[in-house]
Amino acid sequence: MENEQENSASGGIDWMDQKLKDAIASIFKWTGFLAGTSRVLSILLLLSGVALFFNGNEMSEALSQTALASVPTASIAVGYLLIAVIYFTASLYLTRLSRNLKFFYGSGDAGFAVKAVLSLKSFFVFVGGMVAAVIGLYLLAILAQLLM
Repeated sequence: MENEQENSASGGIDWMDQKLKDAIASIFKWTGFLAGTSRVLSILLLLSGVALFFNGNEMSEALSQTALASVPTASIAVGYLLIAVIYFTASLYLTRLSRNLKFFYGSGDAGFAVKAVLSLKSFFVFVGGMVAAVIGLYLLAILAQLLM
């Protein structure tokens, strides 16, 4: 019983050295912070996209003097909504990573460490997919420009 109390009081991961414990604590705090700010950003982007749908005329007038004059405001609004969904999805992966690292740090249960690593893997698969999609869009834009 006393050993269990010591285990939970010291972070539940007695077999690790202090530098690794501190690193894990720092990682779950920062990933939690980044997940929270990503959620706030996605909400702001969502509200901006919805506002564009309802105030499209004002936006069209503002863009009339720029290179985006020919772009419909609905297209810009859809872009905002798409980016909001992307940010929100990334924040979910970061939240899972942070939560599982925090549980691992507190309990020492290796199952949470495995879940944290799998969450990290999922996050990087998502980011890699987004990078591949952006590179593909750039290649299509370059190809379209060359064919014109």
